[in-house]
Parts: sequence; structure tokens; C-alpha cells
Amino acid sequence: MKRSAQPSLERAPEGATEERALVVRSQAGERAAQEELLGRYHRSVYALVRGYLQNREEAQDVAQRALLEAFAHLPGFRGESSFRTWLYRIALNLASHAGRKAQAERRLREVPLVEEPRGEAASGEQRLDGQARSGLRRLKWHC
Repeated sequence: MKRSAQPSLERAPEGATEERALVVRSQAGERAAQEELLGRYHRSVYALVRGYLQNREEAQDVAQRALLEAFAHLPGFRGESSFRTWLYRIALNLASHAGRKAQAERRLREVPLVEEPRGEAASGEQRLDGQARSGLRRLKWHC
């Protein structure tokens, strides 16, 4: 049995029919319906994402990306869940990814780039370290 790409208004519970109608109109390209959906959910998507991310600007970026992703993939929305549930899942996935990325970046900043030389090997390591810095300076001018 092939599934319809359009959400069915017949199987929508009361209260959800207005949202489903907006989704169907949005899928048909109706700009006013798209703006209505955006107006309904942009604040709640931001609030949801902000609860996962510490940085306010990053939360705003992720919320905006979530809305863009949802509207870009709206033609494929099958209506198996509410639009809100689908949109929130997109937002949470993006927030989770952004959180993992930020955590990895923090870990990288904590790792020292060059270990401090110790003991007798220090003079040789210092010489190599100086040569490496010199090489990097030369590369900057050639790029």
C-alpha cells in the first residue's frame, strides 16, 4: 500500500484540523499559510532549542535552521505525526548536533598544542619547535 505524501484531514483529531489544513495549503505553495505556520512556531522552536544550548546566538541560528529545514522538506511531510512534533524533532536533532560540535570544540581548546620539553631532550625539542614555528611563518607568506 502506497502512502500519500499529503496529510489526510479525515484522520486528524479535532483541534489539529486547522494545523493540518495549514500544512496542506503550505505544501501547495500558499505563502500566507507558510507565514501562518512560521508565526505559530518560531518562538516555541527557539525556546525548545534554547533549553539545549547555552549560547543564545547559537540557539537563534539553530532555531532558524530548523525552520528552514522544515519548510524545505515540507513537501515530503506525510502527516504521520503533527506538524509541531515533526518540526520539534528537526529542531532537537539540529540542537543535539550543535551541542556535540560545541563540546568537541571545547575539548580541542583544552588540549595543549605542544608539550613542554623536559630533561635532556629539552634542547633538541626546543630547536625542533623553533624550526616548526619558522616553517609555519614561511607558509603564511606563500599561501
